[in-house]
Amino acid sequence: MGRCRWQRHVAAWVLVAFAAVALAWAAEEAAPRFLEKEGRPAVARQRKFPWLPVLLGAGAAAALVLVLAKRKEETLTVDLRVGVAGTPAATAKYRKGSTVCYEYSLKDGFGSLQVLLDGRPAPASGRVVMDGPHALVASAGKEQVLAVSLGAGTAGTPAASASYPRGQVVPYSYRSTAGGPVYVRLDGVLVAAGGSVTMDRDHALAASSSGSAASYAGGVLTVNGIRYELALVPAGEFIMGTDSPEADKDEKPAHRVRISRPFRLGRTEVTQELWQAVMGSNPSKFPRGGRYPVEEVVWDDTQAFIRSLNQMLGRDAFRLPSEAEWELAARAGTTADRYGEAGDIAWYLDNSGGQTHPVGQKRPNAIGLFDVLGNVWEWCQDCWGSYMDEYQVDPVLPCPDGRRSGYMYRGGSWETPFVRLSLRDCNHFNIGPPRVSVGFRLAASD
Repeated sequence: MGRCRWQRHVAAWVLVAFAAVALAWAAEEAAPRFLEKEGRPAVARQRKFPWLPVLLGAGAAAALVLVLAKRKEETLTVDLRVGVAGTPAATAKYRKGSTVCYEYSLKDGFGSLQVLLDGRPAPASGRVVMDGPHALVASAGKEQVLAVSLGAGTAGTPAASASYPRGQVVPYSYRSTAGGPVYVRLDGVLVAAGGSVTMDRDHALAASSSGSAASYAGGVLTVNGIRYELALVPAGEFIMGTDSPEADKDEKPAHRVRISRPFRLGRTEVTQELWQAVMGSNPSKFPRGGRYPVEEVVWDDTQAFIRSLNQMLGRDAFRLPSEAEWELAARAGTTADRYGEAGDIAWYLDNSGGQTHPVGQKRPNAIGLFDVLGNVWEWCQDCWGSYMDEYQVDPVLPCPDGRRSGYMYRGGSWETPFVRLSLRDCNHFNIGPPRVSVGFRLAASD
């Protein structure tokens, strides 16, 4: 930047020198002349007023003021991405009409430097005339790994693991050589057999022709030999919430709700073995596998699981229950705070030992649902909201503020000191890491 503005500084000093010379000339011309006459100094007649040097000096001073005067400023927005070094390194204002030099280079380990000036490709070094606002973006590509795993009976491209520049879009397409279905997972999530991957980080693609067998009929889901049962919940009316003085404000008031259609709800929470069969991973804080409930999953994780499962089945069979559906099924006809003694029906703070437990060990409710209280909280469809003291049919609390309210979960967990059917909580503002005590169970609209 300094190299581009030296001309203005030189011009300013030249004008200063010129003005000084002109003023000295004017002073010399205007000064009276002293002569010796008969041994005594005498003053000669004063010359005419020195208009020329005065005008030259005034002109130089005016030009100096114009050169040094503060002009209108324009903003140069600078976006310096990871892997790039150089100047200018930050957004700043410059005088309108000035010229700003820039120069960028790559740090070690990065490649394919790209500089954009106002969205258009530009050289790695150059100049920007600040005739208006401008924007510089300097980014560095870094190679990212796309790990590819092709199972027996599959073919397609890319066929092997490789490295690609950061930001590159890599197309992929796989098929079954036997003519059957092919199942493709991107970072453990089931995706279409053909598509593309943006290499913003390391990714993994896996294709299989037989490793994702899933079926669902009569309330029984089977994925790769893992069985998950869902109980039929009849339509009906019930009292949702409570007016108990021991309950929290958001559990009140008690109000009548009608669920107009029967549905199915998992007899247990989704287990780690079922999650692994669908997603190929285990996000749980207590990763014991088997019949332990999956936990430490956020609401969006449950949606990814459900999408993958439904894609495996070829239809939209599963979803999360609404809050009202969950409480209808959990109560199973009771109007009490719970359907039995706390220690008989739930893993909670007093008996959990600070951890989750395999599902199905406690006494179920009247329709055969296990662990609806305790063990892990269970995600629902609804966003957070207060109850209304009025009759409702199939209520689902929407998210009018773009999900900032947070989604609801119900039932309590291994770390909850209370065991009651009206207990509810939410992930306020959908921020922060997933809670180790939150899981979910599947619902189906049979």
